[in-house]
Amino acid sequence: MVKKFRLLCIFILASWPLICFGGVRHFTFLYEAPTSTPESLELENWITWKRMTGPDRSDAVDFRHELIAVHSQSR
Repeated sequence: MVKKFRLLCIFILASWPLICFGGVRHFTFLYEAPTSTPESLELENWITWKRMTGPDRSDAVDFRHELIAVHSQSR
């Protein structure tokens, strides 16, 4: 019985690399945005919410827009 179990374990461990594969691993929780081309513009929008406590205070919501110029790198 022990010998059969040992052989089964060896078989499973030996066949494990056959079911594994390598390649590109994409992160699950992010969309992979393409990189901006040189000499282009990029617009970033930010929304920040700050929760305030107390009867005389309220929540604060901030909107921020950034226009970024992408420059080419010369070496």
